[in-house]
Amino acid sequence: MLGDTPIATIRLSEAGHVADLLVKLEYRNPTGSIKDRVADWLLNACKRDGRFTTSHPTLVVPTSGNLAIALAVRACECGYRVVAVIPESTSYDRIRLLKAQGVEIIRTPNVRRASDESCFAVARRVAAGIANAIVVDETDTLFSPVDAYRAMSREIIEACAELDAVFIGVESGGALSGLGASLKAHYPQLKVMGVLPEGATFSEQGSHIMQRTWLVEDMGTEFIASPAVQASADAWMHVADQLAYSTARELIRQHGILSGPSGGAVVAAARQYHASSDGHTDHKLLAIINDAAALYPSTLLNDEWLMQHDLAGANLLREIQHQALEKYRGASVEDLQLPAAVTVRDTTPLVDALEQMTEREFSQLPVLDAHRKMIGFVYDADLRAILEGNGATATDPVGAWMHRFTGSSTNGTGGGRRRYQIITPDTPLAELAQFFERHSAAFVTDAQRRWCLGVATKYDLIRFLTGRGQGF
Repeated sequence: MLGDTPIATIRLSEAGHVADLLVKLEYRNPTGSIKDRVADWLLNACKRDGRFTTSHPTLVVPTSGNLAIALAVRACECGYRVVAVIPESTSYDRIRLLKAQGVEIIRTPNVRRASDESCFAVARRVAAGIANAIVVDETDTLFSPVDAYRAMSREIIEACAELDAVFIGVESGGALSGLGASLKAHYPQLKVMGVLPEGATFSEQGSHIMQRTWLVEDMGTEFIASPAVQASADAWMHVADQLAYSTARELIRQHGILSGPSGGAVVAAARQYHASSDGHTDHKLLAIINDAAALYPSTLLNDEWLMQHDLAGANLLREIQHQALEKYRGASVEDLQLPAAVTVRDTTPLVDALEQMTEREFSQLPVLDAHRKMIGFVYDADLRAILEGNGATATDPVGAWMHRFTGSSTNGTGGGRRRYQIITPDTPLAELAQFFERHSAAFVTDAQRRWCLGVATKYDLIRFLTGRGQGF
């Protein structure tokens, strides 16, 4: 459902000052971002103003990604076509989603808006060459950002009797000017704080020709904002990439707030503001979380990427290192003291394999060939399904329905090629833990994969840690 997003509370304790920070969770909108509101507003405005000359227009959208995702959902319902013109600074995560939505994607360099190669200029050229195409640009002066955020401001006013400062991540400037104007009309003393990445500017203070140096997505831009947008902020706050990403991960881990990187930046800015508030504990602060962590699996949610780009702050770095190294203290699979593997031959009848798993309360069994080499495995649930569904008979050999490590199965339910990763007694438990992020069980063999020595599951890791008096 669009709008009526919840407001969470984070307890701030900075420099001895304690206060509550209210956090509006815009990622709870249908496609995971504040741009759902903008998409509805843009389409309604285009229809109202007669900008569509056909019932099936092509929408050409200059965007960093979220607006195109939101528009594509609505375009699917209305029979519109969407072309997204997206700068190279947008990670591939949202490109995958847009491709799945059937959106045509054009990438542009990370250049200033005035450049002929900017996403805005390219969008205009693309639209000019397509019949019944229209550029849908939220920064277009034909649209009023106040209207786009009117419903959101009402939600905030209804939830907050008082408000002293609001923190808004700035990219296009629409939320800053639209939401800021509506809220200031109700809270005369309100401070509207525009939050940007380090290296970005929206004012005339910096160079007109700006080069993108920041990694936080959906914040900051390479163009100077209009005077109206500049005037919307009472002050600008700049947040370093590392602090933005580390704060977003903290929100996920410690507060259950599934924020994207820009949300980490606005919360970090609110903390900095509170820490410099000269001991005031009665400040009523609100931060707007623009989008969801789920939109950034290869960056925000990827420990390796964060380490590679030096984006893990001290606390997050300790957490990652603990998970990777200190948690298991150099232990290997051998330290799990697994019982000897119970196996079946590929010629074993299905009913016998199922009986063994039932008696021993196993969920899977390794399958061996005539030379006792492991060639695949079977799941208890799979065998029950194919027997109950009359896909197989009780006397069928396991080999006809197993998941194979090499080759392929000719039967639909069982088998299929499975990439095999060798796990030996010498495999570090930290590596085994990573294996379990994608697999439910590990079949332990010698280095040449001649013998199956045991079967490990995540439960064995948990048992090992609790046995040493550690949490998991």
